[in-house]
Amino acid sequence: MSYPWSAGDEIISSDLNKTIKFGGNGTDGALTVAAGTTNIDAAGTKVVIKNYTTISISGGATLGLINPHASGTVLILKATGNVTIAGTIDIKGDGATSGAAGSNGNGGDGTNGFAIIDDNDHLGGQGADGYDGGGGLAARDGGTGGTILINKALYTVAHTLLYRKSVNIACGSGGGGGGSGANGGTSSGGTDGGAGGRGGGGILIECASALDFSGTIDTRGNDGSNGVNQAVLNDRDAAGGGGGGGAGGMIVVLYYSLTANTGTLSTNGGTGGNGGNTTNPWSGSGGGGGGAGAGCHGGAGGDGGNGGAAGTNGSVGSAASGIGAGGGGGGGAGADNSGAAKTGGTGGAAGASGLSLVALNTEID
Repeated sequence: MSYPWSAGDEIISSDLNKTIKFGGNGTDGALTVAAGTTNIDAAGTKVVIKNYTTISISGGATLGLINPHASGTVLILKATGNVTIAGTIDIKGDGATSGAAGSNGNGGDGTNGFAIIDDNDHLGGQGADGYDGGGGLAARDGGTGGTILINKALYTVAHTLLYRKSVNIACGSGGGGGGSGANGGTSSGGTDGGAGGRGGGGILIECASALDFSGTIDTRGNDGSNGVNQAVLNDRDAAGGGGGGGAGGMIVVLYYSLTANTGTLSTNGGTGGNGGNTTNPWSGSGGGGGGAGAGCHGGAGGDGGNGGAAGTNGSVGSAASGIGAGGGGGGGAGADNSGAAKTGGTGGAAGASGLSLVALNTEID
């Protein structure tokens, strides 16, 4: 079938033995979100497909998603008629789960974002180690951020790639959890780190008629949480490291005709949490690693401050590297033997804008 097409056009995929239609079949009726928030329940599935006749989200109204899959959910909205988005589609934080905060131990690793086509991965940013301080027990590591979804050329990042007649997108990976502070040997364990931020969900919108987009589609990753401050003055347990930010998910919007495209696509990774503060003479822990988006990696967490007489403030977490990556976590804080207060490192900055596309559909039937 050649372009242009009408909303009723369809093709049969012999290998899948099912009907595939751009804009869907309208079986879910008209979607109208006039005010407040309407949530679609993902029920723990990786992909949710809705077939509408029209989609209308008014200014000030929000379409959201609840109960996403642990590896993130891709929301697919199809419409045989017009799509008007004056309000917000919010799937921020509906991507892969993040690493748990370290509690008397290392921070948890972030989960990889679900990729429709590419399940291979490479390591994302990892939290830097803390340091032993003055004979205290070992400092704790930050968790590793969710891993890279490699081979970015496979993903739909430009209209010229629609010739493949398929759309390939992914959710954002989760940030690693911040490691707990080192146990100084006088209490049950070090102070807790911060949890990592969850990645953003992915979304595909197919509009078989006119698209009017003046609102916001939000697939950002969540921020990492701050590490916990030292709880007791002069206690020997160090402060916790910050959690890494989650990576942003991908957005693809395809339309038959365009009324307006003045809206905002929010796809940044989350900011890493700050390391906790302390007044003790022991070391801090490492920050959590940032989440990783398609073709990029999260920033590393800052170093924990070195304890003992040469104690220092925690290092600043590095900014994320690559499109859609999450920020690294902040370093934990150390102190010197005089008991002078030390400040945890600042979390890494949010990652750059992620992968998104709003384009005329010339290829997908």
